[in-house]
Amino acid sequence: MPKACATETAQIGGNPAVCDDDFDGTQYVTTLTVSAAGLITITGQADMAGLVVTLTPINGADGEAAEAGDFTAGFQISSWQCNGSVSGTAQASWLPASCTTN
Repeated sequence: MPKACATETAQIGGNPAVCDDDFDGTQYVTTLTVSAAGLITITGQADMAGLVVTLTPINGADGEAAEAGDFTAGFQISSWQCNGSVSGTAQASWLPASCTTN
């Protein structure tokens, strides 16, 4: 849901940081944050402890990572770049297939 919210916010111009307002945590995710630049960070807990996934929106106009000013002005997200980090007992195979590991 935060990804869809950030995409919509980019189209209409606004602050995507509000896209995480209703997140209370789940059995497997302790935090989910969305920055003013649309960067979504998900941190695992319990069985998923040690797993961190980041989704970076890519600005369709220049092919670069979006910035907060892009959201204020309004733009099109052309894609999302997924990166993940794995530590402790977490396994890289738990990351989405489109993610690269750090």
